[in-house]
Amino acid sequence: MFTKLKLKTKLLIYVLTTFCVIFIVFTGFVVFDSYKMSQNDALTLLESVAHESSRSIETNINGYAEVTKTLASVFSTYEDLAPERRRILLTDFLKGTLQSHPTIASIWTCWESGALDGMDAQYVGKPGHDSTGRFIPIWSFDANGKPEMTPLADYDKPGDGDYYLKPFQSGNIHITEPYEYELAGKTIMMFSIGMPVKNKAGKVV
Repeated sequence: MFTKLKLKTKLLIYVLTTFCVIFIVFTGFVVFDSYKMSQNDALTLLESVAHESSRSIETNINGYAEVTKTLASVFSTYEDLAPERRRILLTDFLKGTLQSHPTIASIWTCWESGALDGMDAQYVGKPGHDSTGRFIPIWSFDANGKPEMTPLADYDKPGDGDYYLKPFQSGNIHITEPYEYELAGKTIMMFSIGMPVKNKAGKVV
């Protein structure tokens, strides 16, 4: 059939076929080149977002660390307070600090047995305490956005309790890896910054 076509028609078919091939190759090149450009642009954007997020997280951590240091500094003056007033005043200070920093998930303090006022036996099972009577309140926001106080959990268990045990044992500020914690009835991912409180003799309490 093709052999019976006129030379002009054959040339036209050759030209059109060649043009189509060139067009397809060119289109493929343009599409591939556009894809590569889009991919590079996406990677550049991703790197930029990651960098900005990293800087934002670093800024937040530094800010939270300053709050933690301030709390530890204030709490280290506990010996200047009347023993029967220490838990009340420290609890109020924790609550006020949380309310002043709504981006903080929770704020807490954990004291060694008998270290705060020697009155642990009087506080067994009371709000912000457990069966040991130790002063271990953690303030957080409930589902309605109101501050609520509960006792700390797992503070004496290596691993789960590293948020407390690490700064206590090292005597230095400690930032945990992110971990799951049940707060206000739901499990959230969080990290903790712990700063040891020392008495006038320099002992971590």
